[in-house]
Amino acid sequence: MRDHTVNPFREGRFRLLLLLCGAFAISQPARAEEALPFAPSQICRYSVDNIPRSIAIRQGSDLWFGYDLEKALVFKVWKAPANESGVIVKSFKARSSGTALFEGKTAEGWTIENDGKSLPLSARYLGCTQHKENFELRWELSHPDGTINLIERIATAPAGDTSPPVRALRVESLPEGVSLALPAAYGEAWALTGPDGEPVETLTAAAWHQLSLR
Repeated sequence: MRDHTVNPFREGRFRLLLLLCGAFAISQPARAEEALPFAPSQICRYSVDNIPRSIAIRQGSDLWFGYDLEKALVFKVWKAPANESGVIVKSFKARSSGTALFEGKTAEGWTIENDGKSLPLSARYLGCTQHKENFELRWELSHPDGTINLIERIATAPAGDTSPPVRALRVESLPEGVSLALPAAYGEAWALTGPDGEPVETLTAAAWHQLSLR
């Protein structure tokens, strides 16, 4: 007859293996959202409106955001004509078409605010990724003492038919006591809210903020 007596040593090793597997599973970070191939109908990666390094991203059926990649800023938001494309491409260049809702014509860029002083930042574009529910753009912003990372997301679908254009932003590696500020001209056109939904003047900490067109 077979001996069905439990071996304490083998049972202990089995329990230890289960505990280690469980701990390993818990310690693993959540999987990043899957990146998708760029859809030409939703993003135009040709230079737009004669801005050398720029792209245009569509939200919903007719709303477009034009990005100046060298400044890490939206330079234009527009609504495409009814039943027509909001971007016309010819000879590897693109032109916006439709009704402008915002145009940011300023030489100013992002700044960091510290102890009442404002210091300009230089931007380096790191790339764009398309996901199922949003586009994500990343920049590295340099200041005299180092760099910070700026992340911006544009939802592929608008919040609602009557909702204003909205963008989500987050800043990483921001030193304590320092905040990130938009150019003054942008602050007049866009309303910035913090993670709690309350109006704020600048971006702080590594939390998501929202910019809504006024």
